[in-house]
Amino acid sequence: MFKQAFTIIELLVVIAIIGILATLTFVAYFGIADTENTNTLIQNTSTAGSQIETYKSDNSEYPPSLSSAGASVDSPMTPVYNVSDDAQSYCLAVYGYSKYMVVSNLNHTPRAGFCNGATAVYTSGSSPAWDDADLTLTDNGDTSITATWDPWGGASQYTIAYSTSSNFASSTTTTVNNPTFTVSGLTYGSTYYFRVQATVVGITTAWADPASLALAINVTPTTAYTAASASGASWSASGCPTGTSYQYQWRWYDHYSGWRAFSAWGTVTSTGQLISYDNQVAYQISARCVAGSATGPASAANQSATYGIGIPTPGASYFTDNGTGAGHYTVRWAAVGCTAGYPIYDIEYTRPGSFDYWSGWTTATSWTRPGVSAGSAIHVYGRVLCQGNVYQSGQNSWGG
Repeated sequence: MFKQAFTIIELLVVIAIIGILATLTFVAYFGIADTENTNTLIQNTSTAGSQIETYKSDNSEYPPSLSSAGASVDSPMTPVYNVSDDAQSYCLAVYGYSKYMVVSNLNHTPRAGFCNGATAVYTSGSSPAWDDADLTLTDNGDTSITATWDPWGGASQYTIAYSTSSNFASSTTTTVNNPTFTVSGLTYGSTYYFRVQATVVGITTAWADPASLALAINVTPTTAYTAASASGASWSASGCPTGTSYQYQWRWYDHYSGWRAFSAWGTVTSTGQLISYDNQVAYQISARCVAGSATGPASAANQSATYGIGIPTPGASYFTDNGTGAGHYTVRWAAVGCTAGYPIYDIEYTRPGSFDYWSGWTTATSWTRPGVSAGSAIHVYGRVLCQGNVYQSGQNSWGG
């Protein structure tokens, strides 16, 4: 006769009961273990604190180190001890079993917390606030920023984050062992936000108050003229850092009107002739470095020498001929160095022993005198009126 086997449902019920019993046993065991670990942590913290207080009673000051007081904690627990500069207050934090306990001269009973220097910071388990980090940012003038902050006593590590977003939605994070950090390769004109948190005996603080800094261009370029004369000028600048470009403003001076206003900032690097004859010109240029909306300081105005344009004395181009045939004499002339509307000429025609003749002021460039016999000696003088000034040539002679 066969015995009836367990059904599937019965087996599942048995397995469930065994699982529940195992879970209860596991929780009870580790709960007991956690309580024992906490008690051990409290006991070690309390004992070390008592040894510190005994040292203070014997020496009227707190010990400079735990070893000076003969105090220690059991492995694997880790102590962090800080004493004030005047040796009249202390803080001892002990970390172990994923917990931390702290005692100080103000409270000898171990509590959850740790030390900020010689001051105990108590917490119920959340990340403690860090209100006095005094995070400071320095623009190094070379696309880098240095962040510094007040150290948290006993901190073994700091986490620093920086971003171009004030809410740190996208940020770069790194860890350092000292309260300073420098980042390079940043962008001129951008505003960067920094924040820091400290790690002490395995516990990390909340983020300290952030700080921000707009990266400025702190370089002043040097300007130079690549060419300059009465006919115009060109210029350039040097010294702007990588990632920036140059902008210029310029103005000019002339003898009659003085200095003009500076141009708007732009990329113009040359100008053509600005004055006419019988005048003087000088230039001033300034430059700055730019990147996006960021602008650096402008260089001082670099003034050129003064250049002038005079009026050449005419005369070399005066000549005579008798191209109109026998019995006629033609005088032709020209001049250089005058602007539009000029020159106005006055020509003297002379035949020795006969008469002198002045044409009077005229814009004509030739004149024919009839009735000139062959072999006559002709002398011609020229005068030119230009920009209100009269210039006279030498004598040109012709003998037939």
